[in-house]
Amino acid sequence: MNSKLFIVLFVMLGLNACKSTDIATPTTEEFVWEVADTTVDCDQNGKCLQVKSVGDNTWTVFYDTIEGFDYQPGYSYTIRVKKEAVLPMKDRFPAARYSLVTINTMQKTAVTEGDIPILGGSFSVTSLNGKDVAREGITLNIDPETKRISGYAGCNNYNLKMRQTRYQLRFSQPTTTKMLCKDKASLEKEFLITFIQGDRFTLEEDTLRIYDIDNQILEAQLQEE
Repeated sequence: MNSKLFIVLFVMLGLNACKSTDIATPTTEEFVWEVADTTVDCDQNGKCLQVKSVGDNTWTVFYDTIEGFDYQPGYSYTIRVKKEAVLPMKDRFPAARYSLVTINTMQKTAVTEGDIPILGGSFSVTSLNGKDVAREGITLNIDPETKRISGYAGCNNYNLKMRQTRYQLRFSQPTTTKMLCKDKASLEKEFLITFIQGDRFTLEEDTLRIYDIDNQILEAQLQEE
C-alpha cells in the first residue's frame, strides 16, 4: 500500500514539474529608441518604422507596432518603449508586445530627397496672386506619404492628388464639397485655379511659394503644431 502511494505521489510531482516548465513566464523591459522621420516599405505590412538605440548609427526596420504611439511622418522622435515578452513554451517562438511609455522628444524635420525638399505639412495661405488672404482661412494639408492635398478653399473643403518631380509640381483636378457661398465664390475659384496654373515651388524656412511659368501665384505659411 505504501509503495503504491509513493508511486502516485511521484507521478503527481512529475506532472507538476512538467507544468511548471511549460508555463510561460512573462518578462518586461524598457528601453529608449530614436524613431526616424520617414517610414520604409516592408513586406505585407505597408509602411514600417525605422528605429535605433540612442547613439547607434544604423537604422533598423521595425516590423511590429507600438501600442499608444501615434507616429507622424516628418517628425523625428525619441521615445521610451516597454517590451512585454513571454518566454517560449516547448517548441514555440517567443511573443512580444510593445507599448509606448513616454515621448521624450518630438521634432519636426525638413524631409528631403537629396537636396530637394519633399512637400508635407499643414499650411495657411497668406497671399494669392499678390493679394493678402491671410484672414480667409484657406489651408493646404499636404500628405507626403499619400501625395494628396486637402483643406479649406474659402467656402468648401477640397482634395486632390499631387506629383512632385524635384521642384516641379503637377496636380489632379480638385474635388470639393457643394456648399454655396456667394461672397466667397470668386475667391475660392481663384484659389482652385492655382492647381491648374501651378508649375513649380520653393520652400524656405516655413514659407511655401507656388509659381506659374513666370510669377508667384500663392504663398503659405507652415502652421505650428
